[in-house]
Amino acid sequence: MLKIRDESPFLILKMRTYSKTDLIELDKKIDNQIFLDEIKSLPRDIALVHLLRYYEDYVRFTTTAATNENEQNYIPFTKKGQDALHFAILWIYKNCIDGQQNELATNLNLFDDIHKVFNNAMDYSDVWDIMNLLFKEFARARSSDDKNIVVEEFLSTELPIESSNYIINPTDDPDLSKAFNNFNPSEFYKLISEINIKSKSDLEIEYLISDELFQKIHSELRKLTEALWLELPLSWELNNYNFQNFVTFYDILKTICTVQYNLCLFSDLNGCALDSTVLIKAKSQWVKLISDKTKLSVQIVESIMNDLTFNIELYKPGSKSPDAMYQPFHLT
Repeated sequence: MLKIRDESPFLILKMRTYSKTDLIELDKKIDNQIFLDEIKSLPRDIALVHLLRYYEDYVRFTTTAATNENEQNYIPFTKKGQDALHFAILWIYKNCIDGQQNELATNLNLFDDIHKVFNNAMDYSDVWDIMNLLFKEFARARSSDDKNIVVEEFLSTELPIESSNYIINPTDDPDLSKAFNNFNPSEFYKLISEINIKSKSDLEIEYLISDELFQKIHSELRKLTEALWLELPLSWELNNYNFQNFVTFYDILKTICTVQYNLCLFSDLNGCALDSTVLIKAKSQWVKLISDKTKLSVQIVESIMNDLTFNIELYKPGSKSPDAMYQPFHLT
């Protein structure tokens, strides 16, 4: 079994010896160490919705608690959760039963099973972080006995960074730091407090928000993302839409999700409205909602949604796989 020691950053690999050939052989065996008994018999949409709800809880509680303890924890905890979500989504698409279920309310027993899957995904991500260093010879390993290999020495502290690292979780972008200075949290939460929340069930909320209030919240949140769009020309043509269309779509989607996130978090319901943390709508409803908010045509909204809808075909062996979080929509 592959394991990361809790008391140290060293990787323990149950292998006879260390060599490039051994790593290649281990590469073939790693997936066999993943235990997915908890989800293999589940319909895909049931497993996926529970996973996304669990991830929301990880962000709301685990990452927030770690950040409150030490602000420097925010980036590693966030990235660790995103990496785990990436692998867990792939496991669900590749292993769960393809079928649709109408009942997507949270099953707390299943939620515990998804917790185990998510933890396995975090361990799996840790293993591959170290494996990547070993394959690229940025780390040296020695054989500690006839069964284990220990990473003994990191050979470089200045590792090459792929361009994707700048897209997900940029750590030190000065423009984004300035954006946080422009954002007014007090004004944002004042606007959020004006929304009247009602309990729809023990774990679910409902609410109405006027267009005027939505646009005020959108304008405040827009301050956090303005700097993101300075790198590319807004006229850049993509797939039946331009970059300006994408920016407009993204900012409205971010507002919708941020409002939902905060209303769930600050509700008085058990589990902070767990059943409402993941927005579930028919595709036609999403298209109409975003088209109404953005004033973009239905055709443009559909094109952007299609590009942002998860496609397992992009993750074929031998190709450079995108991060699953690039495509936040899932069609069930």
